[in-house]
Amino acid sequence: MQAGSEKERQDCKTCSDRTRGRAIGIFGSLWLLIGVLGLPLAAEEAPVIAPQTISLHGGESQDVYLNLGADNRSDIDLKARLVLDGRWPKPECLRLSIVRNSSQDHARETILRHTPGGRILWLDAVVERCAMPGVYNARVEISAREPEARDGLRSISIPVRMEIQESAAWWASPLGSFLVALPVALLVFYGWTSFNHSRFLSTSQLAEILRPHRWKEGGGTEPIERSASAVRGRIETHLRFVDRAKAWLLANPLIFGLPFQTYEETAQILPGRSVEELFLIPVPIRRARHHFEKNPHRAKGHLFVTATSGTGPIVFGLPNNGRLGGLIPDKELDPHHVRNLGNLELRDSPDGARPLQPSGWRILQAQGRKGVRR
Repeated sequence: MQAGSEKERQDCKTCSDRTRGRAIGIFGSLWLLIGVLGLPLAAEEAPVIAPQTISLHGGESQDVYLNLGADNRSDIDLKARLVLDGRWPKPECLRLSIVRNSSQDHARETILRHTPGGRILWLDAVVERCAMPGVYNARVEISAREPEARDGLRSISIPVRMEIQESAAWWASPLGSFLVALPVALLVFYGWTSFNHSRFLSTSQLAEILRPHRWKEGGGTEPIERSASAVRGRIETHLRFVDRAKAWLLANPLIFGLPFQTYEETAQILPGRSVEELFLIPVPIRRARHHFEKNPHRAKGHLFVTATSGTGPIVFGLPNNGRLGGLIPDKELDPHHVRNLGNLELRDSPDGARPLQPSGWRILQAQGRKGVRR
């Protein structure tokens, strides 16, 4: 048994057209020369030909070819006939047929005419998922076409063995792999887009714009020196990753994952029971400042900080009875509209205040840096 040459495949033009885009099982060449077959040998001297095995899973198909080899008997046409075993399944589940003049011409018999490269027989094997696993036998009988040419020639029978394995998983096929990979790729892309459209608060920037102050002797307030690192540690304690992630998910990434949509992380600023304490609570609203501008009653008396794509974190709020988050602004604010609160000091009541005691917080204007993506 030898492998069929490329030239021999090209000689069978109509068959080569069929093989494009499909798996080809090359069973090699049965170099059973017609000149040798013409010898008047007894039946018991007929050569023993090993079975040609086709192994497929359910849902697969394969084109195979048998090359009978080159010969000089151009005066003889051979007839090939496919004979299936009695146990062969229904054609709807397992089909083995001879390909004749075109890829759509399937039959059980065909004529093998003389060609210089050798007489080639093409078979088509198709296994549907309904085919039961097992081994099924068939044979290809080769004989002279005309009765008068059969004298002195013997027929050749080529055993064909079909081995059917368990059906391949649908996702293992190229189409199945594509159908699995497509939603995964879309999900990854959408997740990346949602994250890329998000602006998150920077703890270092928050520590720079939120400055604690204290009362000083003679009245007024002054900043507490070397307080930035302490403020940053306090902010990181309250802005925990789990709480921020939960707020991000509740803000619905399916929306801000779309084009031209964004998520601007927002936290509510709450002074504690003592004026030097400060709490930040993530707000699960994707564009909180825009939301509170449309619903100012929900922001009344509250103080918020939000990340933006242009100027860094911005503090905003709406006073209620002259107070913001329980503290008193050092200047009069519009009680009806949500406004940015840069360069504003929020103080505790001066009644009973003593020098060097914490007085409140000064909100500085952001230095024009962008909100970070984390």
